[in-house]
Amino acid sequence: MSNASNSYYPWQKSDWSKLIYQTAKERLAHAYLVYGPVGIGKFDFVLKFSKFLLCVSPSNYDACNKCSNCKLHDSAHPNIKVLMPESNSLEIKIDQVRDLTDFLNKTGHSSGFKIAIITDADRLNINAANALLKTLEEPSGASTVILCSSLPGLLSPTLRSRCQKFAMSKPEREETLTWLKENSSAPVDFNLLDIVTENGPLEILKLAESGLLEKHNLFINNFLNLLKGKCTIQEVVVSASELGERHSAYYLMQFLSRTMLMFFSNRVMDVNSPEKYFVEILNESSLSRRDLAIELFRYYDQVAQSYAELGGSSNLNPQLITESLIWRGSQLNLY
Repeated sequence: MSNASNSYYPWQKSDWSKLIYQTAKERLAHAYLVYGPVGIGKFDFVLKFSKFLLCVSPSNYDACNKCSNCKLHDSAHPNIKVLMPESNSLEIKIDQVRDLTDFLNKTGHSSGFKIAIITDADRLNINAANALLKTLEEPSGASTVILCSSLPGLLSPTLRSRCQKFAMSKPEREETLTWLKENSSAPVDFNLLDIVTENGPLEILKLAESGLLEKHNLFINNFLNLLKGKCTIQEVVVSASELGERHSAYYLMQFLSRTMLMFFSNRVMDVNSPEKYFVEILNESSLSRRDLAIELFRYYDQVAQSYAELGGSSNLNPQLITESLIWRGSQLNLY
């Protein structure tokens, strides 16, 4: 297991206290859905929680880090199983879920409690999700299943309903800036951070150190200019390909959801974010707010479908999916 399970990130302190309080107050749920923005450290947080649950002598709302279970956890505890998309696939498949079910049904090490963690749970394909649902409907006794997701809306409502939900928060902008300055090994253009405002520090750090922050910026700005008639479809598609088609679809979903939240809740942002410029476009529209809502939500659903297709196992052409997605964006009726 990761050594990250020994601590949590500074912005997770409140979430940790809340989760431990809930666990102490209520009976441990047989399934959890831990969700929040990408890059806030959900997986590390859940690993730390699993260590706390298995600890023989927890104290001060934390694992002792000394008992046999804590020492096992830091290497590879046999009572913990982590499920994620396989290296050669963007999906979590049914065979993986069946393997997890077998793990839960067997007696744990030292007859102990067992924990299954599913990271990127929104990548469960349909068959895997149905198999997991059956497992959650017939839970084994001494175990819990923890799903982690940045896009919980992509999970089926039935699957979500079987889990106790725990929403993790994102740090404030100043806290993110402080952490990045202390932890980035590469120069970060902090003027670009407003475009990834909904991403957590870990994702921003990854974007910055991989050189993708500028590509992210270019893609979103090109999409905005497409809406204004100042950029071609092909220019947007090229910038999406440079960022990565699936990444582009994901960030476009984020961009649309933040814009809709700002526009329909009349929220004011004090930064020059691309969402603010999109809201200005919407404010100039002659359409009613109802018609704009229909138009924007319809396109959001199309982006979500494209994101799912880009992560699927079918042999669909990513560039064709992206071209179709951007073309549909150019056809948005906003005026």
